[in-house]
Amino acid sequence: AQMLEIEAGRLYAAAENIGGRHVITVLLGERSMNDLRLLAKALGAHADCVALLAGVEHGRVSLAAACGSETGLKAGDLIRRYIAQINGRGGGDAALAQGGGTATPDEVQRMLDQARADLSG
Repeated sequence: AQMLEIEAGRLYAAAENIGGRHVITVLLGERSMNDLRLLAKALGAHADCVALLAGVEHGRVSLAAACGSETGLKAGDLIRRYIAQINGRGGGDAALAQGGGTATPDEVQRMLDQARADLSG
């Protein structure tokens, strides 16, 4: 768990600042849903952070989203908006959400790029 905290710190430090929010949309390769959820939770502890994290493991895509308390966004809404692009299902609350689907890494990257573009809007 400590390694995930360190990784979350690195992701937050490298995040793009868009409209006063730290925005993170990243494909993290072969990662378990549990890892993604823990990373998202750590990132969501930052009030200004919006994170959409993806992992692909054995052809299954896992997504986790977190929205800090000052972002004005809801993690559950983010998951529902983008999970459909990878034939998946998911949900959650304002702070933390998760889902899964099936897609190629290229399709997942396109979804993340679209999310970043939308959040930059």
